Amino acid sequence: LALDTVEDSREHPVPALQFVQLWMAIERLLPYRTETTANISLSLSAFAPAVERLDFYEKMKDLYKLRSSVAHGYSFKRDGTIQKNITYLAELFRKVFAASLPFAESNSFQSALAKHVLMGYPETFSYATIA
Repeated sequence: LALDTVEDSREHPVPALQFVQLWMAIERLLPYRTETTANISLSLSAFAPAVERLDFYEKMKDLYKLRSSVAHGYSFKRDGTIQKNITYLAELFRKVFAASLPFAESNSFQSALAKHVLMGYPETFSYATIA
């Protein structure tokens, strides 16, 4: 489903909807049911070096807030932020997808990402770093 969603995003002519669909693809790999913004931001910060994680976490929160504004029909600035971040999110999706492959289910993947961040591992996440 994540691959189908990301593929659909590439064909959409509206950048705001491409942006939302890229987030949907990431959410399919990390399907949190509560506190989505905090949980997904925490999990994704595993893909940043330890010294950059707080800033990365805040960036993910901001981008997810923008995603929510677009998805729920709220007003948002049309200042190029979405277009600039489409490529960024597509690359992040690739990293998350590749890292998810060795895990049998999303819960174990989510747990591995959270443990990686919360235990303070300095390197960025890859499935090889988690035993």
